[in-house]
Amino acid sequence: MHRFSIAALLCLLGSFPTFIWAQTDPPKAAGGSPRVNLIAMGDWGSGGAAQKDVALTMAKQIAARGVAFDGAVLAGDNFYGKLTSINDKRWQRDFEAMYAPPAFAFPFFAVAGNHDLEAKKLAVEMNYARENPTSRWKFPARWYRVDLPAGSPKCRRSSSAGSSRAASLSRACTTTAAST
Repeated sequence: MHRFSIAALLCLLGSFPTFIWAQTDPPKAAGGSPRVNLIAMGDWGSGGAAQKDVALTMAKQIAARGVAFDGAVLAGDNFYGKLTSINDKRWQRDFEAMYAPPAFAFPFFAVAGNHDLEAKKLAVEMNYARENPTSRWKFPARWYRVDLPAGSPKCRRSSSAGSSRAASLSRACTTTAAST
C-alpha cells in the first residue's frame, strides 16, 4: 500500500489551471516499494496567459524537486473551445510546445472532463494519442488503467464503465493501450 504526500503548489480560482505535486513515501528497506512521482492538473486547456504562467511555474517546481517524474495526471477539461482534429494547431501550441521536454519529459495521462465531451473533442483527444504514439499525450480509452512506475505491464483499457474524470494509477506501466 502506498501513502501519497501531496503538496499544493499552485491553486488559481475560477477557470484557471490548477496543479498539484504528489509523491509516494520513500521506499522502506531493501525490497520496499519504488517511489512514484506524479504531477496533476485540471482545467488547463485555455491556451491563454494563465496556462502559460502555470506551465512555467510547473517547470520551475519540477526542476526544484530534483527527482524524476513518472507522469502527469490530466484531470479533465483538457481543451476549452474548439479542437477540430488531430492536426489542429492547438496540439502543438497548447500541449506539445507548452509542456515540452526537458522540463516535462514524462507521459501525460488524460481523462475527460465535461468540456472534453463537447462536440467530438473526446474522440479527437483519443485519436491524437493513437495516431501520435511518440507524443507524451496518453489517452488510450475513455476508461483505462496505468500502472506505475514505468517498465512493467502496459496500460490497459477498462471494460467497466466508471467515472470519466478519473484514471486509475497504480504501480508499474508503460504507456500503450492493450485490451484486457
